[in-house]
Amino acid sequence: AGLVPGGAPLWYASPSGGIGSSTAPVINTAVVGNTTIWFSQAVGSCEGGRDSVKVQVNPVPAPITGTMSACQYFTTTLSVLTLAGTWSSGTPSIATVDAGGTVYGVTGGTAFITYTLPTTCYRTTPVTINPKPAPPLPGLPNRYCQFKLSSPLAATGTNLLYYGLGVTPGSPVAPTPPTDSARILNYYVTQTSSFGCVSDSALYQITVYPEPVPPLVADLTYC
Repeated sequence: AGLVPGGAPLWYASPSGGIGSSTAPVINTAVVGNTTIWFSQAVGSCEGGRDSVKVQVNPVPAPITGTMSACQYFTTTLSVLTLAGTWSSGTPSIATVDAGGTVYGVTGGTAFITYTLPTTCYRTTPVTINPKPAPPLPGLPNRYCQFKLSSPLAATGTNLLYYGLGVTPGSPVAPTPPTDSARILNYYVTQTSSFGCVSDSALYQITVYPEPVPPLVADLTYC
């Protein structure tokens, strides 16, 4: 910018002396600090005075640390040693992040979380949001006659945990429903994915029907 018609820039490493280069210098952004570059412009054999420009290389934030995954609807907290920055999510439909670096999983996928300094230098990290599994499927049989032998519950799912009458909460051992009285028994079962994400509980309802009373038979007399 500012070149006269036919002018060409010449670049120098100092304010005086040296030989100008027609190739613009390349700034080493791996080195933090200020660099001063001098330049002039030449038209033919005529060269003007030198001016300078300062280039500042600012540091990027320190690496982002923390657990880079979370279950859907749960959180993980990230941190960085460099202060005065702000957090943002490039994919808020997958995960959001608050001012303290706490990431909340909205839905399954990969979110890109960024920490930006006032200098606009930033660092980005991917955070995996593992989806919440669907509730497991209750199995059969789910109906019994009173006093008859029953079988352990048999839901379909992964890493099942059972809750309900006579069950230690969160037991992986399927309970066997009692049939000593006629009633409806409500059990609940969850499944856990390989990522450690727990589903909502599914209702596993067992109905115990009453034992029929013996029929009434009257004595009969015939001639």
